Amino acid sequence: MELKTIIIYVHHYYCDSLLYKLIHNTNSKELYINDNKIGYVLCKYKNILIKWVFNPTIHDATDGYHLIDFYTTREQRGIDTKYNNINLDDIKNLEDSISIANIIYNNIKDKKDWIILFLRTEKLFYNYEVSYSDNLELNNIDNSFKKLKNHKIISDNCFLNDIIESRYPNHYFAFTNTIYQWNEMIGIRWFYEFNQIYQNLNFNYNVGYSVRNYKRYRTELLIELSNMKIDKLFLSKSDTVQQKLYFKELPKLENIPTNSIVGNTDFENLTYIPNISFGLDYYFRILSKSKMQILDESWARESFDFSSQYLSEKTIGLILAGIPFISTHSYPLHILEKILGIREHPFKKESIKIQGNPTHIALFIKTFMTDFDKNYILCKDWIDECRELFLNKLNSENSLLDLIIIDFKNENKVNTKLI
Repeated sequence: MELKTIIIYVHHYYCDSLLYKLIHNTNSKELYINDNKIGYVLCKYKNILIKWVFNPTIHDATDGYHLIDFYTTREQRGIDTKYNNINLDDIKNLEDSISIANIIYNNIKDKKDWIILFLRTEKLFYNYEVSYSDNLELNNIDNSFKKLKNHKIISDNCFLNDIIESRYPNHYFAFTNTIYQWNEMIGIRWFYEFNQIYQNLNFNYNVGYSVRNYKRYRTELLIELSNMKIDKLFLSKSDTVQQKLYFKELPKLENIPTNSIVGNTDFENLTYIPNISFGLDYYFRILSKSKMQILDESWARESFDFSSQYLSEKTIGLILAGIPFISTHSYPLHILEKILGIREHPFKKESIKIQGNPTHIALFIKTFMTDFDKNYILCKDWIDECRELFLNKLNSENSLLDLIIIDFKNENKVNTKLI
């Protein structure tokens, strides 16, 4: 019997990182790519033959889906003339997203139902958030997506409010492809490998908290935790991100140990030697120190509940490494419940109460530590369950292909388990 065939036109030159982001967990892979990085790849998924055609040329073939990937657009700007005017030297994350979204729109504005893989690893939607609804700069990214309303936006942002989600009918969340995007960016797989080391360590501390990016809220939390004088609590700051805020906040943190990538001697300097993207120092000097971590996600500074958010390497990494954590905000826990079906974190209610308030967070940590052994077991059992669910999905599903197979018609757009 002849297999059903789906054709997907990928409007980029072929590269390995893009291939794995697209075709992971498929089988019978066959590559037919020429020296110019143009050609096609065949694979099978759920007894369906998938043909991926790699060619940056924009065309109107009607026998398949058309796909453009945000990160590949950015990375191939030097070889794909359509994107020669992308300049990343003087723009920040938000402007980056807006600029490339607009460029993609200009290239396909007369097309319909293309797939835009926008795994940005940043927050994308602001229009309906409590503190950002009137921020014109932030809402510009929403406006860019509105231009793409005739296409399918696949992102790493997960909606936590059903009413707000209904206002983005062309948006879909793709779990497994998101993890491969993080792998492309920072080699997030190494967190998984670190689990083998973590399981065999003897720890000097019970809980750890480290700061690299000196957001004011995090500085306040470091100070609050330090003032608590909590036994078996490991605190650390880093000189990795030496921006203006770093130098401004540094005098307040003189008593916090520094994980320095510069050091005091030439041999201590890590800035010029080969390293992984996230930094080996984080594994050796931070994660190896304590049994648990305080998870302080990128947007944990806010006290309100978000309508949509994404998980960064901070959450994903701890899950892959199997390291128990306490979250300073509830949104990472909400997202994990929604995409994995995991039971509620044993201290989720506390996360809701303390979110966005460094004083309350520090007081909770102090209380948590008074009965650490019992609380640790609760968190360890939860992270073990979470990691198993996480890896089961990651090793068996392909979220993008699951959406394509059902032609994006399934009501469960979060794609917890598409059949």
